[in-house]
Amino acid sequence: MNAAQEQVDLRLGANIAGKTGTFAPAALVRPMRPEEAADVCRCVHRCYGYSYPNRNMYDPARVQELNREGKIVSYVAVDHNNELIGHAALELDSGNPTVAEMGNAFVLPEHRGGGLLNKFAKVLVDEAKDRGLAGAFVGSVCSHPYSQKAVHRLDFSDTALCLSRLPCMNFRRLRSGGRQRENILYSFRFFRLDEDLTLYVPQHHYQMVERIYQGLGLGVSIQTVPVELPATEGAFRSSADSYGAVHVFFIQSGAGTAAGTAGMENVFYRGDQTETVYLYLNLADPGTPRLCAEYEKQGYFFAGVLPGSKGFNWLVLQHLNNTYIDYAKLEVASDLGRDLADYVRCHDPRQPAAAGLEFVYKNADALCK
Repeated sequence: MNAAQEQVDLRLGANIAGKTGTFAPAALVRPMRPEEAADVCRCVHRCYGYSYPNRNMYDPARVQELNREGKIVSYVAVDHNNELIGHAALELDSGNPTVAEMGNAFVLPEHRGGGLLNKFAKVLVDEAKDRGLAGAFVGSVCSHPYSQKAVHRLDFSDTALCLSRLPCMNFRRLRSGGRQRENILYSFRFFRLDEDLTLYVPQHHYQMVERIYQGLGLGVSIQTVPVELPATEGAFRSSADSYGAVHVFFIQSGAGTAAGTAGMENVFYRGDQTETVYLYLNLADPGTPRLCAEYEKQGYFFAGVLPGSKGFNWLVLQHLNNTYIDYAKLEVASDLGRDLADYVRCHDPRQPAAAGLEFVYKNADALCK
């Protein structure tokens, strides 16, 4: 049995049924058993009603299937009566086999506040390490800071703010952001580091990208001189998820790529169902600075970076379809996260002050251009 599979004894200082000072009995975190899939689905319904965006979590057969196929690795928390009180999972992506996402974490309202989310995060980190992954990332909502704080305690560092990423969610017994779509702050942690990583970054994003990688404890070589794009259409793959987002990964840039996909009715948009488009520009590609500039002319703007091992580091741009973002309502827990949110707002072309707004962060300064 590996470290992640050990049962973790938790003493939960939870607020039971709203009575302050009442402590929950000991609970256990362990791998989910197949027959517990239905309890997981009941748990997510008690936490979110029918507003949880990952619809797989409402289908016991699908939860079992994803675990059986190794696409997710589910862990559950059970109380002293062996009643399921929470769930979290490691999600594995065959398209990026060196990193995993820690997610699908929810805890029954009466058991929140006692550190259970922290324990889930520790177990999933151990699972990722045991699998030999280069790193893991977590997407935390910006309607509340609790999940962000949990991963920061485990040395995760913020890397990207993806706006309008998920449908609005109903956080039962938590103050939420109203009826607007959820904005997601991504945080990452390396378990092993590439020592000779070279990234091709647009000059005007140099300082922020450098700071993001410094937060990850990784010194990288950053090249900013743009090169002419090859006289090809480039290579990219796109997919739409069930949350109203389209994701476009650029494997190789080309001179005809940006021009060929210009306009709102291009191949990146999937009708009225598309709320947001995210472009992932390959930071190992010398053509990325030039390609980034071309898409920024079309209204795409900086979201951040999704790191990984060599060949799997992405500069993320985003384009919102008729979605207003109230940046003042974003709940961001870290200094770097707040600077990142200000930087994203500064580059959002729909913000009244975006043109000419000065952005300053600690130990460096940069002008929005």
